[in-house]
Amino acid sequence: MMRFRRGEESMSRRAVVFGAALLGSAHFAMPGAFGQLSGGPYTIRPLDVNAGGTTSTGGPYSISASTGQAGGVGTITAQPLPGPPLYQFDDGFWSAATIPPPTEPPSAHDRAKNRYVSFAPNAGANVVALRIDKVSAPTGGGWVGVPDAAGLAPVVSAPVLRVWSEPVVHVGDCAVVPVASYEVRTSEDGGSAFSAPLAVDTIAQPGPKFWGDTVGQFGTITPDVWDPPNGVVNVNDFLAGLEKFQNPATTRVHLTVVDVVGAGQPGFEACLNRSANIADVFNLIKAFQGSVYPFTTDPPSCPPCP
Repeated sequence: MMRFRRGEESMSRRAVVFGAALLGSAHFAMPGAFGQLSGGPYTIRPLDVNAGGTTSTGGPYSISASTGQAGGVGTITAQPLPGPPLYQFDDGFWSAATIPPPTEPPSAHDRAKNRYVSFAPNAGANVVALRIDKVSAPTGGGWVGVPDAAGLAPVVSAPVLRVWSEPVVHVGDCAVVPVASYEVRTSEDGGSAFSAPLAVDTIAQPGPKFWGDTVGQFGTITPDVWDPPNGVVNVNDFLAGLEKFQNPATTRVHLTVVDVVGAGQPGFEACLNRSANIADVFNLIKAFQGSVYPFTTDPPSCPPCP
């Protein structure tokens, strides 16, 4: 494995042509098997890809050998630094690609919700799939489906490889439930390799109640916006849902905060219908009264949501 170091000139077409010329003329063997090769402004000394070798110099470039074995030469990166490396070898081998994980969403959505997990894909222009898994018992998960125009996405069974241009994705489905912990990962190959996880929780259990903590007080953190959940279920929680039902265009509360059931879909109430309606308000009132979460919390038992 050879190491190219850039001097005063940038790595460019000249470097590619020069590298090809070197590869066509250099001999790689045991040290001393060949004498040094000279021509023009460059001198190439013997190199050994198994045990290293002396450095060949000339002009603005230098070339030396690495071992090509684990534990050999450490990390080699494009020079000069600082700055993102143009290439990188670890112990003589190409480094494995590092997949950036999803990140926390902007502050407006950086709050726990009952039935949605919100995050920023953080994938740029790369074609990737996003995996979501419930890591608190009972466990299970799937892949993030194609979001709608508002960034609302279901959980699907197969990876969706695409450019995730949405600034925020809100995953809401039967598999996303209150009082649970999730991990979201990025995959560039549809499931063989993954990024580090982004950990996201839905709401914590609100005291003696079981679920339904949608908001806190009104406007104490951001003017004219409902505060994040405060660990208590009270009238504010269903009043916020009623407000969104009566005025869907309001920005005082986001849909993903109060959309908790799938009304109008017999057999699919555990799914979500991406709207605020009277069924959401009714279920939030029942949560205030102390009712348990009415649907499954086991992702594998979820129906395929429409």
